[in-house]
Amino acid sequence: MGVGAFLRYARDAFFAKPTPERQLIKLARQHSVRRVVELGIGSLEQTQTLLKAIVDSAGGAGVSYTAVDPFEQREPGQAPLSLIAAHRTLSVCGVKARLTPGDPEHSLATVANSLSDTDLVVLPLGIGERSGSPAWFYLPRMCHPGTLVVEPTPRAEEPDTWTVWPLADVQRQARQAASGWRAAA
Repeated sequence: MGVGAFLRYARDAFFAKPTPERQLIKLARQHSVRRVVELGIGSLEQTQTLLKAIVDSAGGAGVSYTAVDPFEQREPGQAPLSLIAAHRTLSVCGVKARLTPGDPEHSLATVANSLSDTDLVVLPLGIGERSGSPAWFYLPRMCHPGTLVVEPTPRAEEPDTWTVWPLADVQRQARQAASGWRAAA
């Protein structure tokens, strides 16, 4: 890593605003992240900062990024985001960007098999509270033993932090989602 890349990392990991970026950048750097999947783009700027830090720490190795987001079909309370604008913005980061339009919890089924060996999965806020979410069923097939699965912390006492999901909990949630489907059938 060159001096410029190290200085950018130090700035983003220790002085970035908003602070959730700091924790996520540090986690990504510690775990040598090369493949990122984000279910629902929260902030395009935050994603761009994270991806630039990952590319800098990759040292020339290819970095791939996949996002599943409603894009133009976002709910009224969410910031508007077009698919074309997101692709242009993220391609500048030096990653191979793959953007899939659709509801993150249901559209993951269409791309999950092609996302094996993902290093970092960024979940949408509140998915941990929805144990029957279809997304849980597909997550284990995307993970390897070193995969980081993170979700923004919804608690007011710990704002601006990320919850890291252990893979055992991800697999438990997947079993619950599958058993819910069997019970409904």
